[in-house]
Amino acid sequence: CALPISPRERECRPWRRCSLPPPRARAPAARRVVAVRAEGDAEGDAEEAPARPPALPMPDAAALRAKSNEELVAVIEESNRTQLQMRFARQLRQPFNASNFRKLKKTIAIAKTIMREREIEAGVKPRQSRAAKRKAQAANLMF
Repeated sequence: CALPISPRERECRPWRRCSLPPPRARAPAARRVVAVRAEGDAEGDAEEAPARPPALPMPDAAALRAKSNEELVAVIEESNRTQLQMRFARQLRQPFNASNFRKLKKTIAIAKTIMREREIEAGVKPRQSRAAKRKAQAANLMF
């Protein structure tokens, strides 16, 4: 263009005073999917990918309230263990059901809430509760 443009306009918007249309953004490059086969694998011998694990049932507070404190502790430990296994599966690009993360988190929260409600009914203060948990954790540490 023959119109005079200040240096600032040139670096910010070179098309502003020009009759030409603004430059178009580049389209993102298409991703290519590459299938890697082990040596000796034929096209017909390929196995299907493992299916996604089934969804866990929604946590039920009434069912958890019927359990004892020891059973609730076992539920929490099992849920934590399952969460850890699912995190590993996600990082290793193995099939996993993402909706199970939320359900396990909710199960743990409900179980801990029920345990704390029972402590409150027994008259345990928050400071005493935390001290007992720290003491239990220190006893469970393996050296």
